[in-house]
Order: sequence, then structure tokens, then C-alpha cells
Amino acid sequence: MQEMGPRAVVVTLGKYGAVVLASRVDEYIPAPRVRAIDTTGAGDAFVGAVAARLARGCSLLEAVAFGVAVGSATTEKVGANAVVPAGLLDDPPSMGRVKS
Repeated sequence: MQEMGPRAVVVTLGKYGAVVLASRVDEYIPAPRVRAIDTTGAGDAFVGAVAARLARGCSLLEAVAFGVAVGSATTEKVGANAVVPAGLLDDPPSMGRVKS
């Protein structure tokens, strides 16, 4: 896929997590084990979480790891919920923050 032009490719693997393929990085990011009830909206939650982290200046790997965690967490309730567990809203130390 990278030979087709994009600098980075993210492949989602559902309950298994995601793979990030970039010029200097090929990384598998496993999903946390959850008791999935409904996967509706999990992909949207993943993409939104990745975009939010990238907008805050996080690396692609950090953003995708966050997206995998958020997407996984949203499967624990019925329906497409706008629910992100409180612990995931905080910046873990490894994620960093955008400096103003």
C-alpha cells in the first residue's frame, strides 16, 4: 500500500487492534480485552480518537493506540454511544500534550 503513495497506512483489525505502517515504523497495536456487547460505532470512535490526538500533536503511534483503546471501550455498551470512559480522557504521560 505504501508504494501507492501514502506516507503512512493504518489497518484496523477489529478486536485484534490495529497495524501502523509508515516509512520508519511498522507497529502492531493490540486491542485491550473487553467484554464486547455491540460494535456499532466502534470504528467511528476509533477514527475520532485518532484525529483528536493527532490534532493535539501526538505521534501517529500514540494516536492509534488511543484510538484502539477508545474504539474497544465503546463496544462494552449497546448502540453507538458517545461514551468514552473517564480514564481515557486524561493524557497518559506517554501521550504528551501540545505546548502553547
